[in-house]
Parts: sequence; structure tokens; C-alpha cells
Amino acid sequence: MTTPTRAKKIARPLSRQQSLKKALQQLADLPLGGSDEVYRQRVAELLSADLAAQRKQITDLFDQNPGMGLVCSARHTGAIDRMIGALLDHSWQRMGKNHPHVRKPLVFATGGYGRRELCLHSDIDLLFIISAPEQETFIQMVLYILWDLDLQIGHAVRSKDELTTAARDDTVRTALLERRLLWGARAQKKDIDHRCEQIFATAPANFIQTKLTEREKRHTHWGNSRYLLEPNIKESKGGLRDLHSLRWISASLEHLPAQKRTITSPLSKKEQRRFEKANNFLMTIRWHLHVMAGRDDNHLLFDVQKQIAQAMGYTRRADHSEAVERFMRHYFLVARDVGALTRVFCAAVHIHALGHGRSTWHGRIGFRAQEIDGFPILDNRLCLPKGKIDPILDLTLFHTSQRSGMDVHPLTMREIAQRTSMIYRRERRVRAANDIFMDILLCPYDKGRNPEGVLRQMRDGGILSRFLPCFGRIEGQMQFDMYHRYTTDEHSLIAVGNLARMESGKDPDSGVAGTIIKDIGHREALYLAMLAHDLGKGAGGDHSVIGEEIVGNMAKRFALSQEAREIAMWLVRHHLAMSATALRRDLEDEKTIEDFSQLVASAERLRLLLILTTADIKAVGAGRWTSQTKVLLGQLYQYTLDKLSGGFRTGGTERKVTRAKQAVREQLADLPAEEIDAFLALGSSPYWLSLDCAVHVRHARMMTGKHEQPMQIEIRNITELDMTEVTVRANDEPGLLERLAAALAFEGMTISQAKIFSLSDGTILFIFYVQQYTTRHMVCDDWKEKDIAVRLKAALEKQTINEVLCALPAPRSEVFETQTRVHIDNQASRTHTVIEVQSFDRPGLLADIAKVMAQEKVRIWSARITTYGQRVIDVFYVKDIFGLKIESKIKMDNLRKKIHLSAQGEQVKLAGITEQQDA
Repeated sequence: MTTPTRAKKIARPLSRQQSLKKALQQLADLPLGGSDEVYRQRVAELLSADLAAQRKQITDLFDQNPGMGLVCSARHTGAIDRMIGALLDHSWQRMGKNHPHVRKPLVFATGGYGRRELCLHSDIDLLFIISAPEQETFIQMVLYILWDLDLQIGHAVRSKDELTTAARDDTVRTALLERRLLWGARAQKKDIDHRCEQIFATAPANFIQTKLTEREKRHTHWGNSRYLLEPNIKESKGGLRDLHSLRWISASLEHLPAQKRTITSPLSKKEQRRFEKANNFLMTIRWHLHVMAGRDDNHLLFDVQKQIAQAMGYTRRADHSEAVERFMRHYFLVARDVGALTRVFCAAVHIHALGHGRSTWHGRIGFRAQEIDGFPILDNRLCLPKGKIDPILDLTLFHTSQRSGMDVHPLTMREIAQRTSMIYRRERRVRAANDIFMDILLCPYDKGRNPEGVLRQMRDGGILSRFLPCFGRIEGQMQFDMYHRYTTDEHSLIAVGNLARMESGKDPDSGVAGTIIKDIGHREALYLAMLAHDLGKGAGGDHSVIGEEIVGNMAKRFALSQEAREIAMWLVRHHLAMSATALRRDLEDEKTIEDFSQLVASAERLRLLLILTTADIKAVGAGRWTSQTKVLLGQLYQYTLDKLSGGFRTGGTERKVTRAKQAVREQLADLPAEEIDAFLALGSSPYWLSLDCAVHVRHARMMTGKHEQPMQIEIRNITELDMTEVTVRANDEPGLLERLAAALAFEGMTISQAKIFSLSDGTILFIFYVQQYTTRHMVCDDWKEKDIAVRLKAALEKQTINEVLCALPAPRSEVFETQTRVHIDNQASRTHTVIEVQSFDRPGLLADIAKVMAQEKVRIWSARITTYGQRVIDVFYVKDIFGLKIESKIKMDNLRKKIHLSAQGEQVKLAGITEQQDA
């Protein structure tokens, strides 16, 4: 019998790491010494090609599976592990030729690399533990090669004793919590582990408290809100760093004394799943940011939000919500989840680890020391009585929290949040529950906490959306523009808080609204309208009209009187009217005041609307409430009040002008009387009434004694507005505004606001409020101010400017779908035609519009330039060359079409400012 022949063994293909080691082995024969640079270059080229191939595979996988942030991070970590491991092996083998008796150092991965959560362009943190000086040469060679690969390497080189000393610093201790052995003898690792155990066992409670304090400081630095429209997904409140903090504290809990180590995690299994889900979602966004930017970028700006939404598969829905809005709402809800997990976790740590009380991690709170109105107090926070489930009791708990100034305990918040919305459905119709809610909303500041804080806690606990489903619809809803800073729900709560602060006298910067709020009636209508004024957003129509119906239904539910209900509905319907009139219309035009007076109809509604408008604008974001806005709203309020009382234009204006001139005269006592008289005769009523005394005095000193000069220019910074004020006085002539606006655009300035006044001596006064277009900040350099002055002087003298007016890149404007609209109105003013242009902001916009008007022989008498983030609204009061309104329909249609094309940037840009052009 013949024996069968043995089949040939088929060789397995080499793994990627084996292939890399084999390729590196071919470089081992390069001599040491003078050729080290050549060796480094060859090794770096080999590793770079291999890493690029691996990263290409990972990014391809990510493109096909755009929700696998953690998976791709783990694979990227593995790729870096293999590369660094092969480099360490090869470099050590090469070094061993000269130092055969030196032991290997230990190499640990720390930070995100240690957690196996390494994003595409994240820092690679390495910790080297050395025991011999020769090891430092080896480490230096490895680091040089890694730097040659353009990798962001964070490293520390320490001996064992140095490690123990350095670990007194909490940053080093945090890194050690996430250490992962990358390379070296595991026998030596045991000694390091033992040392780390001793380090962590030293004052663990202090470490936990430090991490909590760091978290609070970081939140303050990054805006202290989970609802910023352009968050940093790593550092902002509700971001990845909050999850990291929980991990660090959780890891440190394992090193507590044995008697305190009875519980392994403060989070339930369900909460741990929410933790991992939030971590994957945020890591996925971070991967998208890194891939798109080609660098370590964690800022979720408007520019990339649409791209990420599309990449992650979000689409527009029939309920009118855009893909980017759905994506960002998901982000905000995840950030809220992170906040809820953090509160529960930290509360449990406070009680269990820091010894501030007693409780169980996952069950009901069982410790009862003292109580308020039947609610037990734990760790100076309120809890629900044990064994009771009652939604009305939940509302009463928050009401008691407001009046007592004590927060609701996070573990109680967890318990309430776990209830379904079905429990609250019946209570929406119960009068007692609705009365409790209105008491929370209307609670005066001096009798309890600001309702803003209590409502925010109810929102974050999921209670507000259950009790007010209409509010739940806007939770996490973004406002995709550069004007608003917060989500719709966060903006609404801040506005309610502004109202309460104003009423309590704790907001000194609220203008006229702060002085009249104590005298109003219908508080319930005002507060309900404030809470509901934006509830119609995202519903597919005019949110003011939709919100009017919503607040009407709410007023019925909360049993407001018919009069209060009508006032609340009117306030929501017209909550934008006062700011639009004050900022976009000429308040010295009698028709403007007449139309606005007809809208408000009563002094009570006027007062309520001013208060609501003030609180609303102040809730938009930092920098939106300016001194100019405050003055204009106060001026509109006073003029309308005079009109409603029958006193408008019956000598009141003349008296105000006289007082303004007298105040200026007193401030200019050092000037000759004839020069003062000449200055006081220049301005018309709008000039004297729309600027304050300090500005008048500054203009007087700029103009007096210089009447023979054809122009005056003054540039100054206004720090509180973060704007630069550019004042220009020159002889009035066609095309002047065009040339000045073009000159500012040449210098990279964007015009945020502008005022124009025609003076009695035939000159015209321009006041521009500008910012640098790229930074959106005022001009800070003296040389830049000089450049602007030179450019303006050249424009006034009609000198040729060789540069071409090219709009600066405006990527952030192009992100938004801002439609250009041109409206020509002959009804808004009795003496002027009003042209309103809405468009996206860009350098040269005002110059382009002014050029069209100059070409069409339209004279601009005054203008209001207002910027809302990326959107600008320019309003011009104009007349034709005969000093009359523009009545011709053909001319109006032609003008509208040309301005529309010009605003969109479709008209040929100015090639320069020349005498030939002006002719």
C-alpha cells in the first residue's frame, strides 16, 4: 500500500505589521554614525507611505459608514500602534548593536491614544519610563522620526522616581489613569502599576474635587451653555471633555479606601448605554471635522454643519425642518443627555465618594435629615418623598425649589426623567397643576429664584416638554444664522430671565424699559408672551402668526382673562415690530411715528412691547444689545407715547432740539461764540435728536475753524461695541457714498451701521460703524487707521485708485441661504421714497448699491444700515433729481431690478475710483 504524499504547506500572507517589520529590516544594515540623517529619512519615507495607506483605508471605511466614529478611532489607534511598535522594535535592534546590555524602556500610550479613541489628526501622547541614560538617545531617535512624519506628538520622559514626583500634579495623574502599555517588558510594568496604585490612593477625594472644579472653569471659558449654535464639540458644555471627566473620576473611584469602594459605577446600565451612545455620536462629529479640515479641529462652525449633516444622512422632512437643523437638534439633545448623566454622576460622587451624605446609586434616595414643605433635603438639595409618584407633586417640588433657593437633587431629577409623558397628559388639564406652573413663571425675583433657572432645570429634566408639548417642539432647535447665539428654547428661557432681572431692578442696562416695568399691568400676559414668542419657529410659516395662535391656546389653558389673552396674542404677533421700526426707519419722519402709533394703539401695549423687545434683543447673544439700539428704542417709545397722548410735533421736537443745542453750547464754552453759532446752525432736527451730546461736541471740534477745508475725517474705536467709528464730512455731490463705501471695502472693512445727515451749508456728514471683515472686530492698529484715512481722502478727492474692488472671500455668508429682497415703499414717508434692501453681508455691498443709485440719478438723503449676523438690511430715504418722491412705476421697477442684481454681486465691480467714472 502506498502512503499518500503530504500536501504542500501554503504560506500565509504576511500581516501588515510583519510586512512593515520586514521592510524596516532591509534598512538595518545602514551604518550608524554619520548616516543617521539618511537612515531617518529612509525610515520616515517607509513609515509615511504605510501610514498613509492605512489611513486611506480607515477614511474610506468612514465614508461608507459615516456613523462609526468610535470604530474608526479604534482602527486608527491600532494603525498607530503597529507603526510605532515596528519603529520601536527596529530602532531598538539598531541601537542594541552598541548597547547590548541596556534594558528596554517602557512606552505607554496616554490621553485619547491610551483610551483607543484617536481621531485622524489628534495628538499622540506618549510616556517613556527610562532607567538608563543610553535609553534617552534611543527615545530621541524615535521622536525625531515621528516628527518627520508630521505627527502631533505629546511626550514625557521620566524615571520611575520622577514619575512619582510629577504625579503630584493632577494633569500627570489624569494621564496615568489612561495609560496603556505600548512597548516594553511586562515584568517592569508591574512595578509602574504598583507605584500608580500608591499615587492614586493618595487623597483621591482631592483629585475628584479638582476635576469637578476644572470642569466648571472650562464651562465658563466656553460660554457656559450646552446650546451654543457653534459649539466646540470637545471643550464646550455637554461635549466630549465632560464624558472624559466622568471617566477620570470613575477610574479614580477604584482607588478609594476599601470601605468606600462598595459600588463600581454611579451610572445604571441604561445610563451607561446612553454614555456610550453620546460618546460615539460626538466622536463621529469629531472625525468629520478632522477629515474636512485636514487638521485637529473641534469647532462645529456653521461652515461645516451642512456638510456633516449631509454626510451623516440627515435629510429635509415634510415638517419644514432642514437637514442641518435636524442634525444640530440631535447634537443639542445629546449634549443635554451628557448634562443629565453628569449631574447624576457628580451628585452620586458627592454623596458616596466625598462623604457629603448617604444614598444608593440606582435606587430612591433613602436619607432624610430635614425637609421643606414635605420635601426631604439631601446634600442641601430637595428630593421627592419616598414612595410617591405624582406629576403635580413634581411641579410642586420645582415651585418649592424656586421659593427656597435650593436646587432639585440630580438623583431626583433622574427619577422624574424616567417617567413617561403619559403621566403628565392628564395634569395638563388640571387647574391646580397649571396654577403651579404660572406661579413658577411669575414668581417675583425678590420672593424666590429667577424663573429662568427653574424652567431650565425643568427643561433639562424633560418635564417642561411633557407639561408644555409646544415648548418641546423647539427644544434643541437651532437658528441657522450668525445673528443668534443660542437654540430657540435656550433663547426663550434667557429672555424670561432678562424680564425677571429687569423687573427686580437687577439689570441697570435696560434703558427706558427698566424704568417703566414697575408700572405695567398684565404681568401674566407679558411673561407668557415672552416664554412663547418664538414657539412658532420651524413650523413652516411666519412664526409670529403661528406663535400668536399658540399663545392664545396657552392663555386659555392657564385661565388668563380675555383681555390678558388678547394682549399676549398681540405681543407675540408683533414682537419684532418695534425693533424693526427703531433700527430701520427714520424716527424723525412723522409718518413713521404715525404708522407705529396706529399699530400699538394704546400706551399700555407700547410699554409692554418695549419691555418685551428689550428682553428679547438682550437674549440673542453678546454684543447684540448696544447703546445705539437702546437709544433708538427709547426714542421710538417716547415719540410714540407723545403721539398717543396728542403731543407729538406740537413743540416737543423744537424744545428737545433747543435743549440739545444748549447742552452743546455749554460744553464748548472755550470756543468763540461765532464758531459755536455757525456749528449749531448746520444740523437739522434728525441730527440733533438722534445723536447724544458727546458726539455733537466731538463733531463741533472737528468742524469749527475748518470751514474752508473741503473735508474732515475722524476715526476712533468704540470698545464697548467692538466697532470703529469713521466720521466723514465733505461737499455733497453725486456718487460720494459710493466712493466712500468702496474705499472702506478696499481696506477690508464691513459696514455694520451707518448714518447720513445733510447739513445746511451744502456739506454732508457720514457716520460709519465698521469692523474688519475677516475678524469682525474693530481696527486695533494705528497704521491701519492711517491707511483708512488715506484711502478715504483719495476717494473724496476723486483720485484714481489702481486696485480692483474685489469682495473678500465670504465663506461664512455663502453657507446661509440669505435671499436678496428689494422693496420700494412710497407709503412709509410723506416726503421720501423708502428703499429697503435685504441681502447677505459682504465687503463692497453698500458701494455697489450706492453706485446704482448714483447712475439712476437717485439722491440719498439718509440711510440706516443694520447687520444681523450674515444678513444686512439697508434702508435708504431717497428723492429724485428734482427733490421729489420716485413715482414712476417704470423707474421703480428698473431701480429695483438693478439694485437686486448689484446686491447679489452680479454687477461688474468697480475697477477704481476715477474722475472719468464720476463724470
